[in-house]
Amino acid sequence: MKIICAGYNRTGTKSCSRALEILDFKVADLYETAECLSDVWLDFLNGKVKIENVISEYKANGFNVNQDLPGNIHWHDLYKASPRGTKVILTVRDSDQVWYESLSRFVEHEYTSRLVGNDFSTQRLFGNMTKNGFLGDKMKNMVKIYSKIIPIYFSPRCDDFYNPYWYISSWRKQYSKFEMELKQNYNRHNQNVIDNVPKEDLLVWNLKDGWRPICEFLGKPIPSDPFPILNDSATGTYVEDIVMDKKVIKDSISELKKNLGLSLVTFGIYAIYLSYKK
Repeated sequence: MKIICAGYNRTGTKSCSRALEILDFKVADLYETAECLSDVWLDFLNGKVKIENVISEYKANGFNVNQDLPGNIHWHDLYKASPRGTKVILTVRDSDQVWYESLSRFVEHEYTSRLVGNDFSTQRLFGNMTKNGFLGDKMKNMVKIYSKIIPIYFSPRCDDFYNPYWYISSWRKQYSKFEMELKQNYNRHNQNVIDNVPKEDLLVWNLKDGWRPICEFLGKPIPSDPFPILNDSATGTYVEDIVMDKKVIKDSISELKKNLGLSLVTFGIYAIYLSYKK
């Protein structure tokens, strides 16, 4: 690993990934992790393999930078198993309140984008299909990974990513209850990174500062490209703009269509059987 990204989700991680790609690094962000690394990460979390096996899979798939879950949470495991002098990037927001509001807007958008009427959301249906393998084994693995990480490092009640609510009103009632816990875990995580990485190897980066901090930290010239801004929770267009082109998502959609078709066929056969039995 050339760089370990330790920033919490909703700290500009997607923009960070794109910036590093412009600087010629190969980043395994969320969807690359799902596509190429979900098996080995799940094995690691289940105690079946060592972190060195995880790093070997990054290398085998051509990646030299991690991003997003689960590597950002298990950054210290990656760091301890990496050569001395490996760089660590901790992306942060202006405050824990700014971070919490960004996370809230993002999750709410996930619900509202799947609303049926004013309150009922198919987010729960989508979550259940993912959890039960309708979108393929790789996305099913990611749900298992989330279910192991989020209760410990975010909040036991912050289960929207693997066990969503049916109604957005239910989510809104619950979410404010664990605001303090989420902020405490965000701050604890950031301080842990700062306390355990030598200053010369660590960049604490608020992405609103643009290219200069990251380029000076990595010894790279500042690109002519404008600094990338992706997955802005104010616009909510990241899925439409970026995600739908990811291979793992295209494969998941194909798996969903196939499995729904098989389910319909099975239901049809069962209906015919019941009709015949009568």
